[in-house]
Amino acid sequence: MNEAGTNSATMPSGFLDAPPMPQARAAAKRIRDELDSLLTQELGKYASEDTSLVVFGSLARGEWTSGSDLDWTYLIDGQANSDHLRIAQKINRLVRKRFIGPGATGTFGNLAFSHELIHQIGGQNDTNKNTTQRILLLLESAPIGNRIQAYDRVILGVINRYLEEHTFVVSRLEPLPGPTISSKRHRPLLENNGRRFRQQAEGPRRNWLGSSKCQASNVPEVDLCLRSACLFQRTPGP
Repeated sequence: MNEAGTNSATMPSGFLDAPPMPQARAAAKRIRDELDSLLTQELGKYASEDTSLVVFGSLARGEWTSGSDLDWTYLIDGQANSDHLRIAQKINRLVRKRFIGPGATGTFGNLAFSHELIHQIGGQNDTNKNTTQRILLLLESAPIGNRIQAYDRVILGVINRYLEEHTFVVSRLEPLPGPTISSKRHRPLLENNGRRFRQQAEGPRRNWLGSSKCQASNVPEVDLCLRSACLFQRTPGP
C-alpha cells in the first residue's frame, strides 16, 4: 500500500500524481472545507459529540469533479432527539441548493443510527441500506468538520463487531483440506490485529489506509477481517 491508500502493485507508477488526480484531490478538500463553512454559517454547531456529518464517494476518495454528487449521512451515536431530524432536513436543503444532492434511493441524504449499523450485522432486521452504509463507512467515507467523535466510535464499533462475529464463526468451522479457516491458527491473528486496532482508538485524527504491519493469514476470508482491523491509522489532524 502507498501513502494514498491504493495498492501500488496494481497501480501504474506515478498514477496518483498524474493529471487530473492532484486537481481532484485539491477540489475535494476545498469542497469539504466549503461544506463545513456553509453549514457552520447557516446552522451553527451542526455536529456534536454524539453526531457527525459523513460524506462518501468521490468527495471522500479525493476524486471530486464538477459533475460529482454529494452523498452524505448524518450519523448519530447517542440518544436520538427531534433536533437531529431538524438538522438533517436543513443539511439536505443546503446541500441540494449548493451541490448535486444524493440520488433518490434513500441510502444517503438522511439519518443513520449507530445501533442499526453495528448491532444489526448478520441479523434478520439488517437491510441493504444498512449494509451499503456500513461497507462504505469502512471503504470510502470522511467526516466533515472537527466533531468526529461519533464517526470514530461507529467505525470502531463496526470493525470490532466484525472481528467478534468472525472469531465466533472461525471457532465453529470444520477443518477443510488446503488453506482454510482454522480457529487455532487464525484466532491469534484476529486477536493481535484487533488489539493493535483498538490501541489506536484514541489520538489524533485517523484516515483509512492499508497497513504494512497487518499480519496475513493466506486465507481470503480471514484476510478481509484482518485487513479491516489494521486500516484505521493515525494521521496528522487538519
